[in-house]
Amino acid sequence: MKGWQRRSPLLERNGRAAERSRLHPLGGGVISICDRLSEREEVMLTDHRAYATIPAADMNRAKSWYRDKLGLTPAMEDDMGCMYKLGGGTSFLLYPTPNAGKAPNTLLSFATDDVEAEVRDLREHGVKFEEYDMPGLKTVNGVATMGKFHAAWFRDSEGNILAVGDEPN
Repeated sequence: MKGWQRRSPLLERNGRAAERSRLHPLGGGVISICDRLSEREEVMLTDHRAYATIPAADMNRAKSWYRDKLGLTPAMEDDMGCMYKLGGGTSFLLYPTPNAGKAPNTLLSFATDDVEAEVRDLREHGVKFEEYDMPGLKTVNGVATMGKFHAAWFRDSEGNILAVGDEPN
């Protein structure tokens, strides 16, 4: 079934879906490739790994901040930026751009079993946490409680918003 999740050159001809039919791979009647296109698009990336991309206006300053505040060092570095490898096979790319710190949302969240302990440890390394008081979100000592989940937000040296929190599952 995995082959049906990937786009095939047969599916497109001059930018349009091919008007072909094939036998269903599990047996049964004839199905139209065009009919399967929307289903395939929905599941195309479900088995792919993902990584965050985080902008940095000053790469040296950002690399120092991630090293000194979060204890992270790049696993790989080139002209495109620095790739950081994290737990569970996850990673993020820190890349140079003048557009750093402009996103008003969280760019990366670090999953933890104990948000309050992480906040204490990060504060000891000089990380400053954001305080929020708005409908639906209020922090107390930097930590928000949202039902059974907890999270705390902070900014990196470039002004990007990062977080530590319980991992939703």
